Amino acid sequence: LNAEGSITIRWKAAHPEGSYNVVYFVQRKLLTETQFRIIGGSGERAYTDETLPFGVDGATYIVTSQRGCGLWAPSRQLTITFGCGGGRGGGVQYTEKGSRAAA
Repeated sequence: LNAEGSITIRWKAAHPEGSYNVVYFVQRKLLTETQFRIIGGSGERAYTDETLPFGVDGATYIVTSQRGCGLWAPSRQLTITFGCGGGRGGGVQYTEKGSRAAA
């Protein structure tokens, strides 16, 4: 979570030797929404979501890569929740493939 309220997500991705021009599409679904929608793209293995609405409880992200005409399988979902609760105080919680960690 960045100071101005945006959030930066980073990911790892293995590229075959000689691959180039890989574009990553980032999709987001707010916790109150039922559908993912594309919010942007990046040529890097990171994306800053500057459109996260103020006061939102959390969001789930999926990243999909594309090289040429090939669209690859989407990433696992990354869910980020904001606020306090559970006796742990305030902060940001994220969940990926069943594991949970605090940031």
